[in-house]
Amino acid sequence: MATMTIERRPFVHWGASVTGAFFAVAIATVLGLFGAAFGRAGATVLSGVWQILTPLVAVCAGAVIAVSLSERRGAYLNGLMVWALGVAYAGALFAASAPGARVAGERMVVGSGTTLALAGLATILGLVGSLIGSAIGSSLEGRIARRAEEMAATEERGYHPTFTAEPTSPPPSEVRPTERPELRH
Repeated sequence: MATMTIERRPFVHWGASVTGAFFAVAIATVLGLFGAAFGRAGATVLSGVWQILTPLVAVCAGAVIAVSLSERRGAYLNGLMVWALGVAYAGALFAASAPGARVAGERMVVGSGTTLALAGLATILGLVGSLIGSAIGSSLEGRIARRAEEMAATEERGYHPTFTAEPTSPPPSEVRPTERPELRH
């Protein structure tokens, strides 16, 4: 009798990836507002560093969320999808807000070469953040899955752990009558 093996390939969990991408965009927005405040306050170097690190942190957090919500075997794929969805969102925002973006063939002036280089660096760091977040999320998801399996195994054996607080005073049966101090008036 011939046996057939089916290879399971990783696939994208779109719900988890989109959730992670929304989470990454929300964190990037909040961190971007802090960076803008630093720039307004005159801390231009801090503002520049902040703008570069924001995508790294935001996409890393989004990838952790996406991987934690999905299965472990597609961890890096889901983390990369968070980054890809974030880049697509940023590109759509840029195209919608850039003057002349809707006119085909028109040359757009974005800014200086330094600005473009920093935007490219931030995008690459976002990719690195997605890989770091995927590794962290995969590790967390594995721990959570093992803990759930342990709890299921203990319940199957009939052991149901319950939380009991340590008593702060002895039970009433162990309380000994003591002399009452007399009250002075």
